[in-house]
Amino acid sequence: MKTIFRWAPLFVIALQALQALQLSPARAQTILYPKPNQQVRGAVKVTFENFPEGGFAMIYLDGTDLKSFREATSQPFYLLDTRVKDPGGEQKLSEGEHSMRVVFFDAGGKRVSQSDVTFTVANSSVDESAEGVKLRVWTNRDRSNSVLRRYRITAESSAKIEGGPQPKKKKEGDAPDEILYLPTPLDYQISMLIRTDVRDVGLHDGAANIRSVVQAAYQRQRQMGPNPTGIEKVKGPWAGWGASADVGKFFVKAVRANGSDRAFDDTEKKPSYLNATRHADTLPIADLLPRFPEGTVRPGSTWESKMTLLGALPVGEQIKVGAPMTFVAFEKIQTPTGVEKRCAKLEARFNLPQKTATLIALVLQKGAGGVEHPGVPGTVPDTGDAAPPADDAAPAAGAAAAPLEKFATVSSIVTREIWFDIAGSQILRSTDAVSTYFEEFPPLVDPEAEDPPPLPLKVAYDLRITRYLDDRVPPPTHGYQSGGGPAHSKDNVRDPSHAKILGK
Repeated sequence: MKTIFRWAPLFVIALQALQALQLSPARAQTILYPKPNQQVRGAVKVTFENFPEGGFAMIYLDGTDLKSFREATSQPFYLLDTRVKDPGGEQKLSEGEHSMRVVFFDAGGKRVSQSDVTFTVANSSVDESAEGVKLRVWTNRDRSNSVLRRYRITAESSAKIEGGPQPKKKKEGDAPDEILYLPTPLDYQISMLIRTDVRDVGLHDGAANIRSVVQAAYQRQRQMGPNPTGIEKVKGPWAGWGASADVGKFFVKAVRANGSDRAFDDTEKKPSYLNATRHADTLPIADLLPRFPEGTVRPGSTWESKMTLLGALPVGEQIKVGAPMTFVAFEKIQTPTGVEKRCAKLEARFNLPQKTATLIALVLQKGAGGVEHPGVPGTVPDTGDAAPPADDAAPAAGAAAAPLEKFATVSSIVTREIWFDIAGSQILRSTDAVSTYFEEFPPLVDPEAEDPPPLPLKVAYDLRITRYLDDRVPPPTHGYQSGGGPAHSKDNVRDPSHAKILGK
């Protein structure tokens, strides 16, 4: 009897806990972002709360019928691009109010809940009710000491290649064909660590010297040649990493607080700026400074920004373009050390000019085994022996004019996304995506040739570059002196000498 009374309080506590569990409703699955009636623009990351473990969700836009069904996802988020267009060029999500319904299913496929939200697509309008901020790449507080940052950069290119030279006709006694991997001469991966510091703030005409040094760089390419497994129509594995020749490269730029670079932006270059910006080894993969308006901006603000791009791997010639950039939204992201920063998400989406896209295509054509074109940058030197047109008239624009008509079609689409730390005046993360496609005209056929003629080359090339600020390395010491190297930078790359910077 005593034993029963001894366990009675524990039994009551357990019973109360069980009743509490039964009475507590399960946490419902809901749409966490966007909020009701929120303005959105650009690429939007729709996030969910209490996503069912092992389950999935179905997303409907502007209705619940089959025509409004968008996609199913097994992730606690969904990427919605409000600027995607249909084949006719019309926006799939027009400006104005839209509704979204998300239906959640558990791991067994049973419907458990749904959530609805109404939001507004405002790609072409500014949210006047939002906070206005000034965006600057450096501020006067940086005058007291050098601001050192390290960026990790990864880049990968992948190409689908069709056409080109065809196998020669077999002759008696020839060896059998080897089973080859798919042709992948344009598939590269690059990994870099760039050290950047802001110095000499405001010492000349309101500019600061921003210097970047490549601390480490590696690259690799897909394996080419015979396929040892005998599996046809697959890409080869990646070869081993090798050191890149870009290690130790540097460049110095005189940059205003709004990101404008005199040597880049101004047609008239003053000698004082040339001293600060003289650099033969500028790396477009690391040259990432957005241009900002002088006044305040809000989500929805759009302005023209000049930028430096890379069109193909391995690291090659830089592409300088001007394109519209939009302040999409305020977003919070974490640095590698877990520090949360409030950022302005910036986005640029545009088609490269036809001439620029053609020059990229010519570089890719050479890399894919196409015909070399004298007089075109990125292919072979101009020997002056370019053949004249059929009517024996000299080309109007020199030897480089003819190859621009080499392609039946060529296009290059660029997307750049930047997460800019407003308080810290620095880029925390960025992504570049460059998609280039071209088709050659059918080549001339020699009717007397025994071997089959080459087919027109078709290349779909995708390049993606990611950069992020790595704040895991300790900050520099206060004992900084120009050219000090390891004591200032805490790495194994010494600062370049003044003579080297000035090109002596």
